Amino acid sequence: MQILIRVKDRPAPYGQSHSITGRGDVIQTADDSHVWSERELTNPAWRIVKAALVQVEADALAANEVDAAGLKLKTHKRQRKINLDHPAIPQAIKDFIADDSRAVQILDMPPGSRGLLNAITVHKGPADG
Repeated sequence: MQILIRVKDRPAPYGQSHSITGRGDVIQTADDSHVWSERELTNPAWRIVKAALVQVEADALAANEVDAAGLKLKTHKRQRKINLDHPAIPQAIKDFIADDSRAVQILDMPPGSRGLLNAITVHKGPADG
């Protein structure tokens, strides 16, 4: 599976107290045959990684938040985020995250990436937006 991740916080839209998506939020998931747009491949606020995940795991990463009553999905607000500052992240992946040139457009995560992603994915609380 391929995962498009926001690596830079996005300013809150006018009149809102928090951004819709922030650093560590999964913007989109796609199967390995997906062809990304030029914008997705070059935007310095995003990174694309290819990881050995099954569809249900990828869907969980991109799952939308539900309102307090559990009645309505909050479009574009995620239940989980990837902690991009976690100490378990290998230096090569940290370098990929930090490289705004996007010289490497899609990073193939090493074998065992499923365990790493599970370890660094956190459930967002209300303060996380």
